[in-house]
Amino acid sequence: MHSIKGPEDSFFVQDVMVLKPDHLDVQHLKRMGHHPKWFGSKIWCSSYLLIDYLASCQIQSSQKILEVGCGWGLPSVFVKKHFNVDVEASDGDFNVFAYQQLISQKNKVHIPFQDKKIRQFNKHDLSAFDVLMGADICYSTNLADEICRMCQCFCADADKEIILADKGCEPFLKLVERLADELPVTLHVVSIDLPLKADGYVMHIRQ
Repeated sequence: MHSIKGPEDSFFVQDVMVLKPDHLDVQHLKRMGHHPKWFGSKIWCSSYLLIDYLASCQIQSSQKILEVGCGWGLPSVFVKKHFNVDVEASDGDFNVFAYQQLISQKNKVHIPFQDKKIRQFNKHDLSAFDVLMGADICYSTNLADEICRMCQCFCADADKEIILADKGCEPFLKLVERLADELPVTLHVVSIDLPLKADGYVMHIRQ
């Protein structure tokens, strides 16, 4: 595993190639007019926290995984490469699609993309998946409400897992408290030294 602080414009995390914002192919997408509306301008640190946690999980090849608020979709690429599972990535900002596809192509995997906001997923959509995952997606009260409803809907069926990573922002921690009142929530304190030094949390629900 490499450090994000190296001089190269790309590096590896758990054998997954990561592109920095100054990578030539990323810069090309920007020149082509692919400008994310919100926070999809780079890969955020909770994606690395999530990948580190997932590396120790027992994920079965028969499971189907959905990454919500995927941005560049690095965790999706990781689970596809390391566990050979069916995985889809979704984000409410279609402008991240080109970056998600670029990361997938660099890692020689195909990850289907859904242009869909969290609030747009219904029970039928979610029933196709066994695991729901995301990183740094709960950064406002409104999003916490939407994610809470999504988790409740998702866990209405048996044999479901939810794995969310976050730096520890207040909306996320309040979400954990709300869900813990009705679902089997485990909150893990996590930390990594590479590719950058970071601390945070992973909420894991097994229903």
